[in-house]
Order: sequence, then structure tokens, then C-alpha cells
Amino acid sequence: MPVYERTYRAYDGTLRRGFRWAIITRQDLRVLSRFKLVQAFFLLGLLHTLMRVLHIAAYNIAQQDPTNPLAMAVREFQLLAVDAQLFAGFLQWQWFLVLVTLLLAGSGAVSNDIRNHLMDLYFSKPLSWRDYALGRFMTLTALGLALTAAPALFLLLIHLLMEPGWERWAESAWLAGPIVAMSLLYTAPIALVVLAASAALGHQTYAGAAVVILVLLSGVIHGYVSALTSMDGAYTAYYALSTPTAVNYLGEWIFRAPSHGYDVGLLPAWASVLAVCAIAGFVFVRRVRRSEIAP
Repeated sequence: MPVYERTYRAYDGTLRRGFRWAIITRQDLRVLSRFKLVQAFFLLGLLHTLMRVLHIAAYNIAQQDPTNPLAMAVREFQLLAVDAQLFAGFLQWQWFLVLVTLLLAGSGAVSNDIRNHLMDLYFSKPLSWRDYALGRFMTLTALGLALTAAPALFLLLIHLLMEPGWERWAESAWLAGPIVAMSLLYTAPIALVVLAASAALGHQTYAGAAVVILVLLSGVIHGYVSALTSMDGAYTAYYALSTPTAVNYLGEWIFRAPSHGYDVGLLPAWASVLAVCAIAGFVFVRRVRRSEIAP
């Protein structure tokens, strides 16, 4: 067997200069890809996407033949049309899958590392708190975008390939930007809140329960504001107190789609979303930095 001198062995690997956070993200995604519950929710998202593919294919086939009975049904029922509202609705349906998947993937991401003293192991490597925080955040963001932007862009591509001409193609191509923007709007706040709960509460179960309570509380606020607006329309800006409502409003504004009966207002909606992101990001980053400088 080899005999070494009484000293530390030199590091003989290749030191990564940039994108060191990608190591954490890649490892997290590799582990989560074997998680059965995560696979199940991705399968649900795939089934929803396939249903939308059939819808888009039937719509485009009917549009090429005006005498087709399906084309007449599309003209009668606007909900069957393939337009901005369809893609916005698709992303809104995917939001629930994003929420549950990020809860499963992220509620124990930081708390388990802290409880098992893995932070010392991470920061004994050439990793900073920025690398760790960004790596965890990018893991959840990648999962969220895989459930929102990726299938929505695939649906848009199917629609564009079936369009009869370049003029019709140009009418729908602009939807790629709103799809990515709305996907990030749905994913980033959830990712930050889940990571903040995991960092602050120190236990996977408590973190998941806290996020669920916050979502339910947002629904209660939405219902309470609905009761107020039925008496006085001046309270519509208070919808921004429910961050999911503000996110939905901003998503519909990005897609230029009509809102569902509540006019939150751009300034209150953006203020609500950015405030939640800022508070959650502060809690998450503060806890990670404390772990890096802990004695």
C-alpha cells in the first residue's frame, strides 16, 4: 500500500472558476429525478400537456377547413380557440403542480443540510454562500420551468408548425416571451418562499406546513377582499394582499388577457410579488451566510 508523508495531500483536481453553483444544482436534480413523488407530478404535467396537444392539433386542422363542424364549434365557443388566453390558462393549471413539486423538492433542502451538519462540508470546499444559495434556488427554478415554460413552449411550437402561413405564424410567435415571463413569475416566488421556510424553521415537515398555511391564508384574504369589493369597488387594490392573486393578475397582464373580475392594479401587484421575494430571499440568504461564518 502507498505510504504518504505526514502532511495534507495536495488537491489534484481541477478548480472550477465560474458557475460553481451548477455543481449543487446538477447533484440536486440527479437525486430528485429518482424521487417517485416528483416523477408522479411530472407525469401529471405530461398528461395535461398531451391533452393540450390534441386540442391544438384539432383546432389547427379545423381552421384549415372552414366547413368542418369543429371549425363552427370553435367560432361559437371562444374558449376552444388557441390564443394567448389558452397559454395563460395552461400555465395557471400547471401552477398547482409547481407548488407541490417545489414543496417536495425544497422544503428539506436547507433544513436537512443544517440538521445533518452538511453546511460545514459544503463550505470546506471552494464554495461560497453565494454558490450554495444560487445552486439551491436554481434547482427549484429549473424544476418549475420544466413544468411551465418547457411544455408551454412545446405547445407553442406545435401550434406554429401547424399554422398555414407566415402571417399567421407571426401572430402567435410573440407568445414565447410572455410564456417565459409568466413561468418565472410563477416559479421564483414559490422557490424563494420554500427555501426561506426550510432555512428558518429547520425541519422539512414544518417548512412544508408553513408554506401550505401561507397559501391557504392567501385564499382567505382573497375571499375576504371579494366580500369587500361586492359592497364597495374601491377595495380592489387590496387583492394584492393575496400574492397568488397578484401573480395571476400580472400573468394575465403579460398575456394581454382579460382579468377574472378583479382589477388589482399593476403597482400593488408588483409591490406584493417583489415584497414577498425580497423578504423570503433575505431570510434564506441570511441563514446561509450565518452557516458559512459559523465557528
